[in-house]
Amino acid sequence: MSKQFIKDAIRTESHNFYLENVGPRLVHASMGLVTEAAEFQDALKKALFYGKELDKTNLKEEIGDVLWYLAIAMDVLNTDFDTEQDRVIRKLKARYPSKFENDLAENRDLVAERKILATEIFGKDHPAYVSGIDD
Repeated sequence: MSKQFIKDAIRTESHNFYLENVGPRLVHASMGLVTEAAEFQDALKKALFYGKELDKTNLKEEIGDVLWYLAIAMDVLNTDFDTEQDRVIRKLKARYPSKFENDLAENRDLVAERKILATEIFGKDHPAYVSGIDD
């Protein structure tokens, strides 16, 4: 059964790989972000499920490592922490005008959010201003 599963799974594998569309530095940043986030999660798991003391020093180290990989991604994307911090706060203020509410989280205005996210990058006349919502 497992050999057939592998055969069936590989049948649907994509062989398209367009590294030139992404670049090795973004791939590196993405892999690093996932790795460091998993290490952060693992530290929480050990405290939550195994009863170990929460290692806050390690958590802070992983946060620093995430920031390092974010810096690589931001350099590639020609942005910075200040710009992205401002952008995410503007998006969250649009999503939650006064405070977090479950209904607002579940019924987001993706067009409005996309406009906020794309405005500084492209300007209101660019097609990306409202496209990419389903991406």
